[in-house]
This record gives sequence, C-alpha cells and structure tokens, in this order.
Amino acid sequence: MSGPFAATISGANLIDVTLAKISAVAPALQLGAVHVIKNLPVAAGIGGGSADAAAVLRAVQNANAETAGDINWPALAKSLGADVPV
Repeated sequence: MSGPFAATISGANLIDVTLAKISAVAPALQLGAVHVIKNLPVAAGIGGGSADAAAVLRAVQNANAETAGDINWPALAKSLGADVPV
C-alpha cells in the first residue's frame, strides 16, 4: 500500500478482508495481487474502501469466470458492508 494516507491504516483494510472472504468461500479461485494507492483519508465516509472492495470482487470474478459461477457474489459483497454492493 502506498499513498499519502497509507500510513494511517492500521490492521487489515477492506481489501484484505475481501480477499480473505473470497478465499474462505472459494479457496480454489485465483486471487492475484492488489496494490492500493490510498489517496482518500481513512474513514472519510466517501466510499473509498467500499469501492475498492467492489472492484476486487469484480476483478476476481472476471479472472475466474469459468469457475466462479457457484459463488453468491451479491451476498459476499453485502457481507463486506452496505456500500459494497452499490
């Protein structure tokens, strides 16, 4: 993680949580690597983390199109927060 607000994140961020949840429900999926440039303040309330989580869900789903059909992606998105499915 890099960017002007990267140092203000402590513990797992929503992308880490997203990847962990995907791995828990579908351990065989290819997850890849994610690098975040944190340009928004932590807990600013403008959906930066939610948008990042949604983008990761979409990227993993697209990268695993042939094997990702059995996963309830909307439920997984909702489990990450109310803003993620939006």
